[in-house]
Amino acid sequence: HICCVNSMALGEIDIDPSTEGFQIEGGEPTGRLMEDARIPLRQEIKPTQKDFEDGILAASETAFQKGITAVNEAGIDDCQFRAYQRLNKDVRLKVRTTLYFDHELLEPMADLGMQTGMGDKRLKVGGVKFLADGSIGARTAWMSEEYLDDDGNKGQSIWDTETLQKKINYAHNNN
Repeated sequence: HICCVNSMALGEIDIDPSTEGFQIEGGEPTGRLMEDARIPLRQEIKPTQKDFEDGILAASETAFQKGITAVNEAGIDDCQFRAYQRLNKDVRLKVRTTLYFDHELLEPMADLGMQTGMGDKRLKVGGVKFLADGSIGARTAWMSEEYLDDDGNKGQSIWDTETLQKKINYAHNNN
């Protein structure tokens, strides 16, 4: 929902300052990118499968050391899925993990026949993650009233109701 970058990162990515969520104060970019403004950054800076594997191993080890035995990972993409699969195949995951895929993978998953619960004791499919609105921290969560500290801002909806309902029905019918 929100990320913060420095001026070097802003110079490296091609982002239109008029993009909703690109914050400017005093005529200068703040480095806070919210919702849609994060998309160019995520497209430009793409971790490799190895990067994900290293991160998953580090997080898995930390969780295991703290007594956490199971986790959920929401909004994963195909590269992250391959990283999890590799680590699971190599018996290197320290905690049981349930994966919730990014909504953009819904149709390819349905085409492959992937369903909730597929997997094994260590790694399994949980479902698909849909974002209906923003977040409280970014002041983009869709509210019925304005934020008390941000006049005129009621957040934003990511989907219109009809589109979201169609996607939910598609997910339900293909599970």
